Amino acid sequence: MLRSVFESAQSFAEARRLLIETPIAFPAIYSLAGTKPNELCIIDRTETEAFVRDGPGAAAAGQH
Repeated sequence: MLRSVFESAQSFAEARRLLIETPIAFPAIYSLAGTKPNELCIIDRTETEAFVRDGPGAAAAGQH
């Protein structure tokens, strides 16, 4: 999925949306950084949910 997102997303917002909404088979944590100062997030995914922490203070804790 990561390759598909990196090849098709035209913006940070689109990549963020795809990583949040695309179905996955097992839990994963994605760290996404864009080219602008506040384009940073950690996306903590399960098979059915996404927990997103935005901004420079984002940290993946593995807890929801």
